[in-house]
Formats: sequence, structure tokens, C-alpha cells
Amino acid sequence: MMILKKIIIFIKKYWVAILVIVMLLMVLKSPQKDKNISPGYEVVKDNGPLTTQGDNESKTMYPEDIEKLLDTHGNDYIYAQKMNEFFQDYPWYKKIPIKTNDYLIIYDFDKQQFRIRLKIDPNSSEDIKNGVIQRAVQDIRNIGVEGEIIYYTVF
Repeated sequence: MMILKKIIIFIKKYWVAILVIVMLLMVLKSPQKDKNISPGYEVVKDNGPLTTQGDNESKTMYPEDIEKLLDTHGNDYIYAQKMNEFFQDYPWYKKIPIKTNDYLIIYDFDKQQFRIRLKIDPNSSEDIKNGVIQRAVQDIRNIGVEGEIIYYTVF
């Protein structure tokens, strides 16, 4: 009991000094990280730690920083990659729909065909229908579609 009383008296007498020492130890023990992650930095992985390089300076990136970047920009990056792949497969897609007074052209991904919606009278002669369809097919070729053009028509 006597030792416990001495400890309590010591703590009461020097509590400020003890608090300062504990705080200093906490600050000195915590790792120093550079939390500044700026856009425009390229992530570089070499045999050492993960670093970023840009604008003639280098910064270390810690795993939690990388996770934060992936959380905020990872989906954007994946989306951009998928869109690039899509436009490599369908480079003409940005140029549709094609709208004229006689027809509207879209691409039907379910059927993997172009859909030509004819805006002419359904009772028009076959020559008129065929002429409009031929102009629509030519417009499809003009946007860069190569090879056989597969399509269907609706009114």
C-alpha cells in the first residue's frame, strides 16, 4: 500500500511532465508520411518502396494512399479502359444515331444489327422503300462501317 500511495503522490505532483513525455513519445513513434497526392503524378514500382514521380520531384506513396486513389479514381479508370475497348471495337458508334427526314439509324446490341426506322409511309412503293434503305446503308458505310452491313427495318 505504501508504494501505491507514493506513486499516486508522484503522479499528482508531476502529471504535466508525464503528460508531455507521453505526447512526445507518441509523436516520435508515429511514422512520418507525406499525405500530399497530386494529380499528374505517375505511380512507379521498382524494387524499393512505391514512389511517384512528376514535375522533377519524387514522393513515397503508402498503401493507404494508393487505396484512397483507387477508391476515388479506380472506377473512373476502369470505365475509361472499357470505353476505349468499346470504341476500338465500334469506332463508328460516336457517329450514331443518324437522323434524316426519311429514317433513323441506331445500333441494336441485342441483335448485333443496325436498326433502320423508316419514317416514310408504310404504304409507299417498294422502289421508294428500297431507295430509302439504300441511302441509309450508304450513310452507315459513310460513318466507317466496313464489310457486310447487317440491318433490319421497322416503321
